[in-house]
Amino acid sequence: MSYAENVILANQLNEVIKGKKIVNVIANQNPHKYAWFSLDPVHRATPTEISWEYAKRYGEYLTGETVKGARVGLDEWGCPDFIYAGDRALLFGDTGNVSYHTAEDKSRPKKHQLFLEFDDGSALVFVITFGGGLFLYPVDEDGKLKHVNNSFPLMLSDEFTPAFFLDFIAKEAGKKTVKNFLVTESRIPGFSNDILHEVLWEAKINPKSKMNLLSREEYISLYNAIRTVLSAVVEAGGKDTDIDIFGNYGGFVTRASKNTAGKPCHRCGDIIVKENNYVGSPIYYCPGCQPVVK
Repeated sequence: MSYAENVILANQLNEVIKGKKIVNVIANQNPHKYAWFSLDPVHRATPTEISWEYAKRYGEYLTGETVKGARVGLDEWGCPDFIYAGDRALLFGDTGNVSYHTAEDKSRPKKHQLFLEFDDGSALVFVITFGGGLFLYPVDEDGKLKHVNNSFPLMLSDEFTPAFFLDFIAKEAGKKTVKNFLVTESRIPGFSNDILHEVLWEAKINPKSKMNLLSREEYISLYNAIRTVLSAVVEAGGKDTDIDIFGNYGGFVTRASKNTAGKPCHRCGDIIVKENNYVGSPIYYCPGCQPVVK
């Protein structure tokens, strides 16, 4: 999930689970080869089967604890959502599907990797699809992770300035393609493939262009597009391609996505293109107003 989706999710979690007591925890009921669990950042990279052993202790740390709240935070590789309970934070990012269910809701997933039930009978269910972590890390009195130091500014924070972004590009971009630079190796925490195509459509930049061949004006356009699109997605409660914890689609109308592939561009009328498996996943763009700069 992108930073915008994480902000929306944290806001929704604060609405429905903050202040509730956790009465039942089921971790790793249906083992998934690419589902990881950890009780400390130093154990994050352990083999899957070993991480499953950590999952057996989640109930020990969470059962009986009251949810203090949720927010987007920084770990060593990105900016996942944090759910605070006791002296721990449950971290999750690209986990697949997170859904909230009232006590009366009979549609709860029967297969899951983490299940939290609360004292009013409601539940939060995590179902991992392609892969992801459900980490339960210790935090200090300020809610920051112990043993982790990630000082990269969140993209909608005051610290994420044009000057910072330009300096970051100068140091990191090299000859990488735009997509490679933005979404691989967690260079920018929270910038994922989920938001890439909308940002690049807004900036009129092609994901296959070379970063070192873009102009300073295009870098500034990219920065402005990041701020504009993320803010708009949060304001709209998500994109029209994403489902929230209640099963509803967001109100942000995507311009370059699976919903618009093969249809005329909203800006120039050319046809939105989908190319499969470019740097590991599909890309969407308009060849008319997002020409490739090689």
